[in-house]
Amino acid sequence: MAMIWLAPFLVIVQAGFISSCVFDKVDEIPSAALITIVPGNLNECFAKCYEHKECVGIEHLEKSSTCYLFRAGDRDVSCKEVERKCYILQRDEMDPVCKTYVNF
Repeated sequence: MAMIWLAPFLVIVQAGFISSCVFDKVDEIPSAALITIVPGNLNECFAKCYEHKECVGIEHLEKSSTCYLFRAGDRDVSCKEVERKCYILQRDEMDPVCKTYVNF
């Protein structure tokens, strides 16, 4: 019975119907360069990064609802302060069940 469900799932994954939605929380975004600064809550920040093809990570300041989007670059962005939260977008990973939902 399990094989009956496995085949359609593999077709969906291979066809690209399930896209990456994995943002890993990190203490540092390595080798980054600032793309832009936008206002928004954390979910809006995830959505902006996901929509931007060059975005590799975000830094979110909860107190001011400010989001920094980063692309690959030449400096490390440290996020060890309490109010700063950093996430890296794992575009290569496919997760059919998102841990953090991004509403568009």
